Parts: sequence; structure tokens; C-alpha cells
Amino acid sequence: MRFTIVLLFLVANSALSQNRVVDYIQYRFVDASVPPQYHRSFTITATPKSWQYTVDSYGEIISDSTMEMTQKWWLEIVEAQKKSKLRKGKEKAKRSCTGGTQVLIRIKSGDIFLKALNEYRCGGKNTGNLRGNPDLLKRALVKQ
Repeated sequence: MRFTIVLLFLVANSALSQNRVVDYIQYRFVDASVPPQYHRSFTITATPKSWQYTVDSYGEIISDSTMEMTQKWWLEIVEAQKKSKLRKGKEKAKRSCTGGTQVLIRIKSGDIFLKALNEYRCGGKNTGNLRGNPDLLKRALVKQ
């Protein structure tokens, strides 16, 4: 009986998160460890109303652009997010080297995080919990 109740709760909770409306998508790329003049990390944040692209070097903002989001573009981004099949997987082995790049993806519905994913790329190996195709989402986010 207890197992059935827990199983029903998990299924219901999963269904609720799948039916939530995505209203915030953030893609962050953290550059490798290189001298500041060459280091460029960026964050793209999209909502149904706005798009923001921020470039930084070790936290110092180099450029910050914001523009209005169109409904057509937002729907393309949400569709790309679905097609990319982004999901949380089992955490891969810890970092095997230093100086790599990192991708962080945050997807929300209101104040609820639907997905919080990360991938560290270094020495030809990827670690982290990110599964799916983040590049598909990135292409939709930079399309204007």
C-alpha cells in the first residue's frame, strides 16, 4: 500500500512538471581558463516578453543586450527546448581535468525550476548531469 501511494505521488508530480508552462529559459556558457583578454563567457536569458544576451570575462560584464521577444520566436525556442530532449541524467564522473568549458541550462515555470542542468567539457570528456542536445536549444536562442 505504501509503495502504491509513493508511486502515485511520483507519477502525479512528474505529470504536473510536464504540463507546466515554460516561461524562462537560460543558457550559460562558461569559457575555459584563459587570460582575461581572451576569456568570454555568455548568458542568454529568454522569456515570453524579452531576450537578454550578456557577455562577461570572469564576471566583469563586457556587453549586455536586451530586446523584445516575439511570440513566434518564443514558440520556436520552446519547441527547440522540447526537441533537444534536455533532461537530468545520472551525474557523470567528477572532473578529470581543469580549464574546460561549462554549459548550464535553467528552465523554469514561474518560480519552479523544471530543469537545472550542467555539463563540464574538458580533455575530450563531459561530466555533469546534462543529457540531450543543448546545441539545438542554443541555436534557437541566438536566431534573430
